Amino acid sequence: MRKSIAAAALVLTACATTSGSPKAHDVQFLSEAPSECRLISNVAGDYHAPQGSTFYTTDERALKDLAQDDLLEEAANKGATHVVLLQATVGGVGASANAQATGVAYKCPPGWMAASK
Repeated sequence: MRKSIAAAALVLTACATTSGSPKAHDVQFLSEAPSECRLISNVAGDYHAPQGSTFYTTDERALKDLAQDDLLEEAANKGATHVVLLQATVGGVGASANAQATGVAYKCPPGWMAASK
């Protein structure tokens, strides 16, 4: 029982540390550059498995998501409201897991919404 509780706490802690700030949750991905919005800058995010950690994922989608969360954090810190994701790659899995994401950050007018296609 005690081991189950400790394992559950570890999983919850790991999930909580990758959720990003409230500002980053307000940044949205777009599929193409919006002409109505102001270009801010290129942004990048990365994820590297903590050295010596025994808790890691081999799921490439999850690794890309962690790198994209970091990218959204950078975009939010620069005042962006939207990001066009250019690339997300995984360079390793398991204990040497790492992933990178690159994109372009934009600031769109309040209330602006991307046209649906």
